[in-house]
Amino acid sequence: TSDCLVVHYQLKEGTSPLSGRITFQCQQLNRRGLGSKKPVSQLLLASLLSRLFVLSDGIVFLLKTHQSLQIVDPGVKLKGISAMCHNESLNPSQTKFEICMAYSRKKLVTIYTLTEERLVVLRDVSFPDIVITMIRDGPDICAALPSDYCLVDITTNRKIDICSYESETTRPIVKRINMGEFLIRQGELGLFVDESGQATNQPLNWSALDIRFAAYSFPYVLAMSTRDVTVYSVLDQERKQSILFQGGKVLGDFGERVLVASDRRVYALCPVPFDKQARGVFAKFFVSRR
Repeated sequence: TSDCLVVHYQLKEGTSPLSGRITFQCQQLNRRGLGSKKPVSQLLLASLLSRLFVLSDGIVFLLKTHQSLQIVDPGVKLKGISAMCHNESLNPSQTKFEICMAYSRKKLVTIYTLTEERLVVLRDVSFPDIVITMIRDGPDICAALPSDYCLVDITTNRKIDICSYESETTRPIVKRINMGEFLIRQGELGLFVDESGQATNQPLNWSALDIRFAAYSFPYVLAMSTRDVTVYSVLDQERKQSILFQGGKVLGDFGERVLVASDRRVYALCPVPFDKQARGVFAKFFVSRR
């Protein structure tokens, strides 16, 4: 939360027998204050190891998710952190969990592996500037620096400059789309690039300049502004839908579900099944023929 409180909820998904709509039941399991009044800026979950990383005001806390959110000692100093990410190409069933921590003063990213007891350093990777946000896919880290995007291969230290952006008007966005493919935001455009920094598809034309977050659920990219959530197709790069949602705080993809949060509530954005879409199209067609 905005005052460094972590609240653990359990969501149960179901289907209404009357309307057929997807429903959710929510139960609060635990809550933990972290001793600060600064907002939580990022969460990363290592589910198989029951560990949660919490970033707030440059400090990363490590919590146990199955023991009342108990704070544990990671074994290393996790202060001065500007961003963190995990290796998104690993199979979720693997017990090995690697996490990357960007240290702002040192301008480097340290890669750790997490065990049940502590974090173990694997390697350090230097960057030309402070990392604002980043995504890792296998050996590649796609990162937003204060005014440009770059790709770094952590095994060879190869660095590739992708493009620059206007930091005064653009909130940088980095998103993994597929293996070896990323989505980055450059002003009014959403650019698809591969691990060599080359374009892989036609760009998305954002409908708003104040895009703050993006999520991906094949075949759609969802972009959240201060006024709405807009849905784009990665197949033809066209805008498909706009959902009025003022005051949105967070947008994220979690497995097959996309969640969006306001100050007080969390909502699930669920795709309409294809057969239901088809029935709707046919109904409109027959109505227009009468």
